[in-house]
Amino acid sequence: MSRAIFPPAPDGLAIVNIKATSVTVEWDPCENEPNYTVEYKLSHEKSWKPSKARTEYSPKKKYTAKISKLTANNKYDFKVAATYINAQGMSKLYSETLPNVTTKSRKTVCEWIQTYPGKVIIVVILIISGIVIALAVPLSTRPGSQPNNSTAI
Repeated sequence: MSRAIFPPAPDGLAIVNIKATSVTVEWDPCENEPNYTVEYKLSHEKSWKPSKARTEYSPKKKYTAKISKLTANNKYDFKVAATYINAQGMSKLYSETLPNVTTKSRKTVCEWIQTYPGKVIIVVILIISGIVIALAVPLSTRPGSQPNNSTAI
């Protein structure tokens, strides 16, 4: 009786970017070019979900995938599945799990103002092409005078 020989599971799994609602995962390529799927779950949950993230091959000769639509300030676990189809059928091999990856929290305008206590009277928020820009005008500015030092936050 012959035994099926499977290539190794994905290796070198690492988190390369963490934002409030997304995480980018990176790993080393496997032999025989399998299909990759990044799976994730909230750390306290039991069931894994496949992400819909597109896998890309980076110039560093690694694969990456950006998992989006996550919730800010939550802990997630991530792993990569390599699916192989050969004469013996289909096999799915998993990388190690990266546990307790915490997404960043979003700062509210109130938290930004608290960062500069006693110095802010006006906060202007601009959204340009999806980029949020907040401008804080210092307390020393009086009506009719020119702002002396604005601070972008």
